[in-house]
Amino acid sequence: MKIVIDTNLFVAGYFNKDSASAKILKMIKRGKIQALWTEEIKKEVERIIKNIKARKKFQKEVKEIFREENKVEPRFKIKEIKEDPDDNKFLECAYFGKAQAIVSNDKHLLSLNWFRGVPIYTPKTFVELFGG
Repeated sequence: MKIVIDTNLFVAGYFNKDSASAKILKMIKRGKIQALWTEEIKKEVERIIKNIKARKKFQKEVKEIFREENKVEPRFKIKEIKEDPDDNKFLECAYFGKAQAIVSNDKHLLSLNWFRGVPIYTPKTFVELFGG
């Protein structure tokens, strides 16, 4: 299964090892699911991880999530979310990467429920539906 995960999962997974977000990161690490990403998403995650002063071990685990074979190159910008245009990068990644889900705690993404056939779940709902 190919999914797009929002930056907030990395933060939640770092600070709460028992959270649904942490379980999803473990699923990715174990190869049970693939995390699609774009250069824009990767840069944001790296910046946030640095800002929260995450331990080196976690930083290394994050780098392993960004596997080259899961990199997506959007061909155009999507402008679906007007309130927070920065969130559109996750929609672009899902659309051009043919993701089966987007997982986020972000209210702007979650308010869509679906985007062009791709469901948008909270981490908790995703883990309930697909295991962890």
